[in-house]
Amino acid sequence: MVCKLHRSGASFRGAVAYCLGELRERDRVAAGPDGPAEAESRVAWTETVNLATDDARVAARQMAATVSYATELKALAGVRAGGRRLEKPVAHYSLSWAPDEQPTQATMVRAARASLQALGLEQHQAVLVAHRDGTTPHVHVVANRVSVEDGRAAPMRQSRLALSRWAEAYEREQGRIRCPRRVAHNRDRRLVGPRYDEARTASMYDPATTGDACYRRLAGAVRRVPIADGRSALEMAGVAVRRVDEQRKWRQVCARRDTERAPLAVAQRQAWAALYARQEDARDRLDWDVRTLRGRVQRWRRQGQPWRELGGVIRGKAAVLDRWRHELDRDQRQERAALGRAHSVQAQAMDRRAQHAYAHAMREPVTVRTQDLAAIAQDLQRQGLQPGAEAERALASIAHGDLAHMHITLERPSGPDRTDDFGPSR
Repeated sequence: MVCKLHRSGASFRGAVAYCLGELRERDRVAAGPDGPAEAESRVAWTETVNLATDDARVAARQMAATVSYATELKALAGVRAGGRRLEKPVAHYSLSWAPDEQPTQATMVRAARASLQALGLEQHQAVLVAHRDGTTPHVHVVANRVSVEDGRAAPMRQSRLALSRWAEAYEREQGRIRCPRRVAHNRDRRLVGPRYDEARTASMYDPATTGDACYRRLAGAVRRVPIADGRSALEMAGVAVRRVDEQRKWRQVCARRDTERAPLAVAQRQAWAALYARQEDARDRLDWDVRTLRGRVQRWRRQGQPWRELGGVIRGKAAVLDRWRHELDRDQRQERAALGRAHSVQAQAMDRRAQHAYAHAMREPVTVRTQDLAAIAQDLQRQGLQPGAEAERALASIAHGDLAHMHITLERPSGPDRTDDFGPSR
């Protein structure tokens, strides 16, 4: 597992467009008509976290709206509105697996969620984009640092070290350490704190040294050494069965979540349309009232303004009218922030129910279905087991139930899947 933390940014639209392979206008003209189509083919799948939409572009706009209403969200949560304005709310990093690994979508999503939890962003909005290009499977994570709960920004200090510790724990969970140098560095940080190379640090501040000299490495000092797998065909079959079972359960949970997400998205669009129409009517009424003396006096009475401002209301003083517009704009921003917060809470509850259903399904025994044998054979081939006698024996052992010692049983389903029920919200 390789974690690459990218620079923080200010545009969710730009970060998501980069992950989706969309080109800028000047790059699109230079690439020609085939450029954007080739870029779009890079994306294997997309996934959203704590959002009520599965469209990555719509999710980018929703995250930007959350940032714009950060002040109102703080007021709704009772948090003191202070501090410097957050200039770069976009957190962007990527997770890459080894070239010989073939993680499923469920595995990559689970790893991305675990990395968000390691950074303290598990309750924040995020977009996951997996790419199929290159030699290594990898997924990009674009997260919103601003919380929808209270509008505060999550601190990103020591994020690289947090991802390094999480990646080490992830490799230990997988049963294979692929980066021993990371393990040694994390151990040194725990024991003696961070260490710095004096020669490299000095060269970074030496005007006579070029930038490339700061990052020189000895030829051949760092290289990938192939490690013999040493697994039997039966063990590879067990891995393939678990992957296919996990992917099937993940698809069932996603199908049930999409079924629940569709009416929620429609209801939220209707709520936003009604709110915008109501706010536009309020602005039109204000514009109509300020034109006449009767309208200004009636608005002054409805708002319960002090008597000392009656003279300015009668004369149509600009300071009074500007204050009315400012107060109306402030109230409408708070209404939009409250509605967005309520919708985000609904999306988070739906996301938690889906994760609860998926975790419940993963705790169930691993079963093999006869219709999954073709997918298992493809996974065996991806692991390096070429079609032949060993592959045939592995498939035969699965069909005969010879994987009982791995807690894998052969099942012929006769009823509906249990993962269709999301269970209680937690």
